Amino acid sequence: MTWESAYMTPLGVTPANSDETTDPATEAFEAGALARYKYCCDMATIFKGEKGKAVLKAWRENTIEASAWSPALARESGMEAANAHAYAREGQNAFVRDIELCIEIAYKCKTIEDFTAMINQTGTVNQI
Repeated sequence: MTWESAYMTPLGVTPANSDETTDPATEAFEAGALARYKYCCDMATIFKGEKGKAVLKAWRENTIEASAWSPALARESGMEAANAHAYAREGQNAFVRDIELCIEIAYKCKTIEDFTAMINQTGTVNQI
């Protein structure tokens, strides 16, 4: 095995069909990106109307803009209960943030190509 072939197939395994030029990792990435992009577009569609905007605003007010940790709960039920409540509340916050991020992605990325370019540029879908 030459160093060139070792570089191209570091594990020494060649695909069963050597004519095949598709990379399984690329296919998995593209399938995952397409699914996430469709999900983001669906979220934007659901929450674009006045009722959807009102619901999202109420969720934001009751989660992200509300306190996640309560000293009163710690005093009444103990630190462990207060911490458990705060962890659960942060999960709610993450849910609302994910919806907001999806809406932002759907408005910024008009095509799946825009979306994959954004992922390739930032390395994640969590930064825009």
